[in-house]
Amino acid sequence: MNPLERMALLLHLMRTVLDRSGHRYLNKTQVQKLTYLAQALGLESGFEFRMHHYGPYSFDLEGTTQALKGYKLIDCDLSDYETYQEYSFSVGEKAQLFVDGVGSVSEKQRQVIESVADLFASKTTGELELLGTVHLVDCLLMQSSGTKPTQDVVVNTVHALKPRFSSGDVGGAYMELASMHLI
Repeated sequence: MNPLERMALLLHLMRTVLDRSGHRYLNKTQVQKLTYLAQALGLESGFEFRMHHYGPYSFDLEGTTQALKGYKLIDCDLSDYETYQEYSFSVGEKAQLFVDGVGSVSEKQRQVIESVADLFASKTTGELELLGTVHLVDCLLMQSSGTKPTQDVVVNTVHALKPRFSSGDVGGAYMELASMHLI
């Protein structure tokens, strides 16, 4: 997938989730986790994700987001809070013209993006972080051992990495992903 197609795909994902959620913006963490979960559902975007502080993170996706910002296809606001800063993105007015011009969002991609919006548009940043982390840990454990990890192993590993989430919350996220056939 070329850079223009990736940009169009990300814009379509962001716009669809924003329209479905009724929100005006997505923060940086939400964009990362929604894109990761979209790939888990079968969206072929080619972004490579690794474990990071807030779960799955793609430096490629960060670069694409910066390109969208530079071309003014997304608007970016920076909010300063007492202990952190948060970047918020909204889809710019020219975005749909760009997506239509590139014309690269296939019907299959649109269907996956609709599923992402249906499943995740109402989730908080923390819920997306937890769902993405549980999924990625499950995948990484399977890669390292060659066998499917048990729910207890995944829950304990995620809880050790992210103690701010209770074991019950992690287990709930695991079961939610299992009900979607993602684990």
